[in-house]
Amino acid sequence: MRYLIAILVMMTVLLASISCSQAEEGTIPGNGDLEPITQAQPASTEPEAAPARGEPASTEPEAAPTGGEPAPTEPEPASTEPEPAPETRGEETTGDEGYRGTNGETGTRILPGEVGEKTGAETKGSRGDPGATLAASGRSPRSPDWHKERVQAELKAGEVDDNQRWQEYLDFVEEYRGPPVHATNLSNRQIITVLDRQGNPVPNAQVNISRRSDGTGATLTKRTYADGRTMFFPLEGLDPGMAMRNDGQTAGELSITVGRNGFTRTIRIVPETAMEHEIALEGTMTYGLDFPLDVVFLIDSTGSMADEIHRIKANLESIARQVSNLPANPDLRFGMVSYRDRGDEYVTRLYPFDGNVRRFSEAIQNLEANGGDDYPESLNQALHEAVNDMSWREDAIRLIFLIADAPPHLDYLQDKDYATEMMRAQEKGIKVFSVASSGLDKQGEYIFRQIAQQTMGKFLFILYPTGPGGGLETPHDVEQYSIDRLDSLIVKLIEEELAKLRTGVEQSGMMMK
Repeated sequence: MRYLIAILVMMTVLLASISCSQAEEGTIPGNGDLEPITQAQPASTEPEAAPARGEPASTEPEAAPTGGEPAPTEPEPASTEPEPAPETRGEETTGDEGYRGTNGETGTRILPGEVGEKTGAETKGSRGDPGATLAASGRSPRSPDWHKERVQAELKAGEVDDNQRWQEYLDFVEEYRGPPVHATNLSNRQIITVLDRQGNPVPNAQVNISRRSDGTGATLTKRTYADGRTMFFPLEGLDPGMAMRNDGQTAGELSITVGRNGFTRTIRIVPETAMEHEIALEGTMTYGLDFPLDVVFLIDSTGSMADEIHRIKANLESIARQVSNLPANPDLRFGMVSYRDRGDEYVTRLYPFDGNVRRFSEAIQNLEANGGDDYPESLNQALHEAVNDMSWREDAIRLIFLIADAPPHLDYLQDKDYATEMMRAQEKGIKVFSVASSGLDKQGEYIFRQIAQQTMGKFLFILYPTGPGGGLETPHDVEQYSIDRLDSLIVKLIEEELAKLRTGVEQSGMMMK
């Protein structure tokens, strides 16, 4: 019996030892898999506050907060209309994700430049020391803190109008010493303004310029913008088979014929004697409150745009909402062309015009940055498709916002030519606003300003902070400029275009009678 009791005692001790070992390992035996044990939170040692004397503890459920928050509403039913799929063009090969810097090694440009100065309701900037860098902050421009700051920062941008500050622009062009560009002859700029009999601007008037006084022979064709203006250069493509001339010759007397809705007029000018010309038609221009407005965002979606794409998507949604709510109440459509480069997943993707702001915003959210192993991108092809392949309405106000951080490839064989495309945009009355993102070099600045200047748009540039407490800077060769949030600035530019058409006439579309 004693032996039996000893055996039972030994078995009990052994079982207890096994149980303790399992408890220390955080598992307990059970049916099936072993599950981890989470350690319980220790109970609070502070006594729970008793209810006030004479006040019984409340048994009613706690009321919902009423801090001004609106009551929840039922979700809006999803649209049943199919979302238009983007049209992908170019090579269908997958490219590696690239993050490009100014020297091919780092992914963020060190930005010298402008420190903003608040003056009243408007913020001004001026170009600072080109040698200024982030070295004073003690941080590398590729440090995680700098990247995070750039992504989260609210996008601010500056703007300049090179056609308004013409001599400054001519100085910039004259002093340019960067890589090759497709230069145009800028001598003797001529601005044509077409008005109706009451002095109102006439948009979408066709303007033909000819060397012959009878209006025949080789001509240039332009179309007026919302303010009734267009421009040309006397030595620009007036000879057959010659797109541009730069030989210093004079153009002599020119014949200008303008027309709109059957109303026409022809005048003769001598460019050397005047630079601005008003031409009045006999009809009366009427502008309806729902006149058509077509806006295209032309966006570089390569890897180096990753920081900007993140913020631009939110900005474009804000822009779409604000423009759709403008008092002018235009018949608004948005479209988009995203582009990369040859050898990437795609070269261009076209998102057709859509009047549904929500659907367009959803298309924006699908935009991702990837590819782009070298510095230049396929902007030539993308600009060609934005100008020629989007379904622009014949009588619309037409605007393109080009947002990119690299110039076009000028070394591709069998490629489109940005200089030809900007002239084509002017022929169709498409105004281009170029928006330079970080990393755009001097060649890119020249080309972006050239495209905007030729189409009577403006040159915009995103500004970046130098570091904690630092000012906003740009490396671009601009002197004084206004500063605003990028979305507010773009909406303001669109509103300025529409403001030229508000005459209080309540009828549909635009027409000369």
